[in-house]
Amino acid sequence: ENLIKAVGKLYYAKGMENIRLVLIGYETNLSNEDIKNLLKENGIEEISVITGYRDDIADCLSALDLGVVASTGSEAVCRVAFEIMAEGIPVVASDVGVLPEIIPEENIYSKNDIDGLADKIMHHSDKTFLFSEKKFYEDYMKAVNNNV
Repeated sequence: ENLIKAVGKLYYAKGMENIRLVLIGYETNLSNEDIKNLLKENGIEEISVITGYRDDIADCLSALDLGVVASTGSEAVCRVAFEIMAEGIPVVASDVGVLPEIIPEENIYSKNDIDGLADKIMHHSDKTFLFSEKKFYEDYMKAVNNNV
């Protein structure tokens, strides 16, 4: 929920019109229907993709510019953060569980701080290789087509 709100804030308030949100994985705390409603409430349903569970997670992750682990509950072992980092992708994460021990301090935000999360994402968008819409769609379509 916090990630969706942060992306909405970046898209509208900060003018990051090239930002895209890709939600990979299966339903946990929120159903896909709840997520779709949140995307709509925040006005970012057109720039968001919900992939659901994927067997080709490495291919999907390699299409991303930034990974975000926006946990608000316990993270005893955060496999998703390791999977993202294994692809060489920077990770922004909440200060929950072990995440602050495995993610660089400058990429950690307070778990309920939506502005802090938005700032961390924006910091990474300043890097020239990040948030290229063309690169995103090329890499994403390549990953999808390789597994059809």
